[in-house]
Amino acid sequence: MNILIIQILRIGDALQLVPVIKGIKQVFPQSRLCLLTSRLGASILGGQEEIDEIFTLHKEQMANLLITGNKEDILLSVEQLRSDLHEVGAVKWDWVINFSYTFSSALLSFILDAKHRSGFTANKNRQYLAKEKWFAYSLASFMNRRYSNFNWVDINKNILGLPSVPHPPLIVPKHGDVARVSALLQKAGFENKKILGLHPGASRAYKRWPLQKFADLGRAFVQKHGYKVIIFGDETEKGPCTQLKSYIGNDAEDLSGQTTLDELKAFFSLCDVLVTNDTGPMHLASAVGTSIVSLFFSTHFIETGPYGAGHIAVHPAISCFPCQSTVKCPHKKCLNYISPETIETIILNRKALESNSDTDFLGRDKGMVKVYRSAFDPWGNLEWTPLGKNPMTFEDVERILLKTTWLYHCNVINSSNNTAHEYVLDRMALYGDPADRIELLDDLKKLLLNLSKLSNLLDAGCRVCLDIQTQLLKVTFDRQVVESLGKRLTALETEISALGDGSSVSFLTELLTVLRENIEQTDILRLSAETARLYRDMKVISQEMIQRAKEVSALLGDGV
Repeated sequence: MNILIIQILRIGDALQLVPVIKGIKQVFPQSRLCLLTSRLGASILGGQEEIDEIFTLHKEQMANLLITGNKEDILLSVEQLRSDLHEVGAVKWDWVINFSYTFSSALLSFILDAKHRSGFTANKNRQYLAKEKWFAYSLASFMNRRYSNFNWVDINKNILGLPSVPHPPLIVPKHGDVARVSALLQKAGFENKKILGLHPGASRAYKRWPLQKFADLGRAFVQKHGYKVIIFGDETEKGPCTQLKSYIGNDAEDLSGQTTLDELKAFFSLCDVLVTNDTGPMHLASAVGTSIVSLFFSTHFIETGPYGAGHIAVHPAISCFPCQSTVKCPHKKCLNYISPETIETIILNRKALESNSDTDFLGRDKGMVKVYRSAFDPWGNLEWTPLGKNPMTFEDVERILLKTTWLYHCNVINSSNNTAHEYVLDRMALYGDPADRIELLDDLKKLLLNLSKLSNLLDAGCRVCLDIQTQLLKVTFDRQVVESLGKRLTALETEISALGDGSSVSFLTELLTVLRENIEQTDILRLSAETARLYRDMKVISQEMIQRAKEVSALLGDGV
């Protein structure tokens, strides 16, 4: 069985593939598993024993040629593309899996000779498609990040229908690399010392905790707790890393731009804890098994946080987290919400926090930040447990409702047992009493009302689609009647979109939009049949969520 995975995006996206790659090989041990990726992706995943062959797409080189606009360079870029795709295009693939969210990769998935395709692809009508409902879920998450419930690893796992994937540690540094970097650290005076790793860089400024805060944290661990500090970063981050080293002093080593990928794995494995922004190296550290305290400002830790149990995620407690439009934010004040003292306390009390989520450790940051610890839910998906008994908010309730509803819909939760009910009770118990229980119950009533409206509109839309089919199946149909029904359907879709008020209903309406856009554009009869089926499915989802919401409302009304 020939399987090809396409992933040509960033370092973090490539590293989040590691559990999935291992999971595929567990289910299909005799398969020939190949990867089409960028030069950077090839360097990251080249050592994975499960991958039989890597095809490299030199996308950076081609982009640099195209950007000149010169005819000769454009022709060279086309020739490079032809060369890169020659071998992969010659294979008859049983399964092509595209995990890249780009139109070019979707087109590539379509043109390859494959029996089956998963992920983002295209068709002969030049329509871009995401056929799996988990892929549609991920696309809907792009527009409603605060209601995301799943890490990308688990989304990709479910796109493929894998029963499970391995948990970290997933990458084991080579013994020789560990011995060599250990000797370097011993020479620098790090022997028998606890090591704090700091990664101050990130791809964008709005993802970076201020350098001075990293400096204050590093100095505190050196001066008060006897730690040594290793500063990580690539060549482009050398300036800030050098500055950070000067702030902390001789008990810090700056490794920015000085390590190979194998050495970086080894250095991460020797850190007692790594404090990092949301970066690609964070995913490498979690794959190695390093304990991580991750700082999130614009991106969402639920989607892209470190994969594995026992990690910590910290984010500012503001209504606009996670960012939906970082460009529009004029001040980025959220970068200053998290204090070094809070991170210091979290690191020093990690063991206590593992056994007691009620611990009040935030001090002067209470109300300014939220802290979560990673674990796995009863169905094997990564989830984040709130620490410090934050008051339950309406958004917290909605997230629980959406997650359990979606897992029911995807048959991940078996409705014949009571696991989901117990799970909802356990999740609610992690939060403190709501600041205003009456207000929360009122919000739930509004949610139930909107869900009921959505359900009725979906039912009406389904009936219109069936009426269209009835007309089309006549020997001679009335075109004016069909056009009138089409206008009625458009009006219903406008009403459905108007229900999106920023609550979880917005997520459902966005999900409906994504699923509708991914119905293959063929003849109108088949299109109306597929649209009717979609409306029926979405009505089931809305009805399931109504049932869950009523249960939670009853629990809150009873003071649970």
